[in-house]
Amino acid sequence: MYQLTAMDGHVRRLTDNAIIPADKGNLDYRAYQEWLEAGNAPAPAPLPDDPTTVPVTVTPLQARKALRAAGLKAAADAFIATLPEEEQEEWDYAIEVRRDNAIIAKAAAHLGLDDDRIDALFRRASTFA
Repeated sequence: MYQLTAMDGHVRRLTDNAIIPADKGNLDYRAYQEWLEAGNAPAPAPLPDDPTTVPVTVTPLQARKALRAAGLKAAADAFIATLPEEEQEEWDYAIEVRRDNAIIAKAAAHLGLDDDRIDALFRRASTFA
């Protein structure tokens, strides 16, 4: 089963929460197209303005824009710089930022942010293009 996302053309595969871009060369996207052709329909995208909806993922750009808007970007960048190289690479080269990522939990603890604040940042991030 699949779900539409707020990201233009992307869908979420609900079995593993993978984000699939609209790319005909992508095997996952082709499987999604076959699933549609078989008469299936994706679940609608969650409403970003629903205050109870916390996105599972946002793009790295959306995350950075939300951090900047909250006045936290410099502190977050400084924290990322203290992480081991592999975790820095995970952050720097991610194609999505997952709410349940261990780096998010570490950053939240370091920056003194509780779950409600992180959820609010993810909701805010989802509003950026």
